[in-house]
Amino acid sequence: MDDQEKTLSLNLKGSKENVLKAVTLYIQNQGFSITIKDEEKPWGAYYYIDEKDREKFTRMYFHNEDFTEIIKTDLRLTPKFLIVAPNEMLSWQWHKRRSEYWSLVVGQVTYKVSSLNEEPEESHELVYGKILKILKETRHRLIGADKINEAYGVVAEIWIHSDPSNPSNEEDIHRVSDKYSRP
Repeated sequence: MDDQEKTLSLNLKGSKENVLKAVTLYIQNQGFSITIKDEEKPWGAYYYIDEKDREKFTRMYFHNEDFTEIIKTDLRLTPKFLIVAPNEMLSWQWHKRRSEYWSLVVGQVTYKVSSLNEEPEESHELVYGKILKILKETRHRLIGADKINEAYGVVAEIWIHSDPSNPSNEEDIHRVSDKYSRP
């Protein structure tokens, strides 16, 4: 069974607790170490992966992108998984100190992007095998889109920090709007 088949066999339906257990097991079976996790997000959860695994992570989920030159510099790359519940969404947001790359691991998700604060009505499907590049200060939102099967979506995310002396973090989220009324 290849990596894609293992990924696609993840059970992403059912309780949040069971889905997160399945995703955690998948991540560990891929040989990654989870350094930070937040399973209390109203839209789902996220898991940071140890930065020592960044080359393996980028080869596995971003194989069409060449991060070699970035890896040679003092810019940091931070690997992360986003687990998005069906019909839920992250805030309409932007970041000052990072660009993000997204790659669908499994499930269905859509996204919105804009250079403006006004959120577009139309969303786009994040397609397996395609990479979405979100430059710093670009407004964006990720949405759990599987309304039929009620399954979670899993997205591999890589942060490219723009300031090595002040790397981005969870406080570098500038929310324009938020379904859950977070500031």
